[in-house]
Amino acid sequence: MPTIEIISIGCDSVPDFSHYAMFRAIAEVGRLKSHRGIFQEIFDKERGVIVHLGNNSLPDEPGPWYAHELIDWKKVDANAPVGSKATTPCIFKKSVKPEIRHLLSDLLNRSPVRKVIFSTDYQFTDNPAQEEGPVTLPRFTELLEHDAIPFNTLFWISDTSRTMGSSHDNQQLVWRRAHAHCTHVAPRHRRVTGPARAEIAGRSVPAPRHPPAFAHTD
Repeated sequence: MPTIEIISIGCDSVPDFSHYAMFRAIAEVGRLKSHRGIFQEIFDKERGVIVHLGNNSLPDEPGPWYAHELIDWKKVDANAPVGSKATTPCIFKKSVKPEIRHLLSDLLNRSPVRKVIFSTDYQFTDNPAQEEGPVTLPRFTELLEHDAIPFNTLFWISDTSRTMGSSHDNQQLVWRRAHAHCTHVAPRHRRVTGPARAEIAGRSVPAPRHPPAFAHTD
């Protein structure tokens, strides 16, 4: 099951999620504890608010929040990777994308340093865990709209107009869609190593693209 986690760096207030209709969300302030863990090493170096996105069908109780109902699995399967360097894309349903954009904008404005982390974690893929960015919110939105966000990737999103200046708008990612592997021009890029990477390595056994416990929905 995939997890989607967003962090507003330095934020000390929990947003209101009541107006989002396409997903449920819970937030925690202070220590940033992931529900999965491949990026926990990075989260431990930051403070702020972590938001876990989840299915509307999730119960009101603590524990891992999964987001498989937010994903368009038909498109994911149609874009299944071919070749050893190909990546599995995290393709959100069309109806979900506007609310993700709105939430990211809200969390970016709440961050006193105007920085947000957006991360995905999905065990049924051989995608390496990797870190990308910084990118602007408009650039990330472009990647979101073009279904060009890989699973198991952490993006740093910055409001360059307020934090770094317009010259950094040229720091961008260019993702080849469908069956090609990604190419990028990004100053901050690394593969996650150590215990987190070891966990990824342990997932290399053949597995279906999505768990059989749920069906595709539009």
